[in-house]
Amino acid sequence: MKSNPGQVRVGDDATAKGRAALGEGTVLVTPAQLLLAYSAIANRGQVFRMWKSPSRQNVVLLRQVRLKLETFDILQTGLEECVRSGTGQGAAVEGVRVAGKTGTAAALDGSRATHAWFVGFAPIEAPEIALVVFLERGTGARDAAPLAGRILNHYFALKGRKR
Repeated sequence: MKSNPGQVRVGDDATAKGRAALGEGTVLVTPAQLLLAYSAIANRGQVFRMWKSPSRQNVVLLRQVRLKLETFDILQTGLEECVRSGTGQGAAVEGVRVAGKTGTAAALDGSRATHAWFVGFAPIEAPEIALVVFLERGTGARDAAPLAGRILNHYFALKGRKR
């Protein structure tokens, strides 16, 4: 089965470019593709095949994204700030540095409804969990980020890391 790499098609006009920069309009991505993109930020360019078990045996490096280290620092700082004081505040975990971003995507069915997204990873200094929350009908800040926060709080509580 061949995978679809997602699509980013940007028109020539300023409106189309602006919408594409926000991830709207002609940007199509699956939750798994978005998770891999954010894991590349978390792992400073290394993109690994996703696995099901907590054991990291048979880890496969899929690709290496080559960016300046300062670029990864800027991305992580922005994602952390989104959780600390922006639309991603619902995903915050006390005592853990969480990086993430919310999204509110237009439904493709013409209903004018929106879908809620949150994608992120933690802890920033040594990432061990990455997640995507996608909810039909909602917004990223109001619906997806708080659910991500509950998941992350539970994860770190089980690990005994939550204060």
